[in-house]
Amino acid sequence: MATNTSSAVWYGRFLLFIAGMGGLLYGIDVGIIAAALLYLGKTISLTVEETSFIVAAVLGGSMFSSLVGGILADYIGRKRTLLYAILAYSFTTGLTALAWDWSSFLILRSRGLCSRGCTLCIALSLAQHDQW
Repeated sequence: MATNTSSAVWYGRFLLFIAGMGGLLYGIDVGIIAAALLYLGKTISLTVEETSFIVAAVLGGSMFSSLVGGILADYIGRKRTLLYAILAYSFTTGLTALAWDWSSFLILRSRGLCSRGCTLCIALSLAQHDQW
């Protein structure tokens, strides 16, 4: 019996660590745009309005997907929602590096971060895991 309790505690801590790393990486992703804008301004001629839309796309995409993520998790399940969110985020992040103008960068950046809000399934899963 002690082994089951010990492994449940270890598993819970492992899940918390992974969720914390996800939050850390999301924070880095949101914060790194400040440094990236310096280089974007040189490679793509950006106005102040276009720059502000690029920064706001991150938060707008996350806000929209937070609203949709819970509903999607109810219909297809949390694991599938999380899997699709990770795949969409990885795919659009890779394509963002190949953006050719302002509009393509904005669309790819906002779509990539639309999937980030769907990761609220991690918090739901951790809250439901009551063995530790």
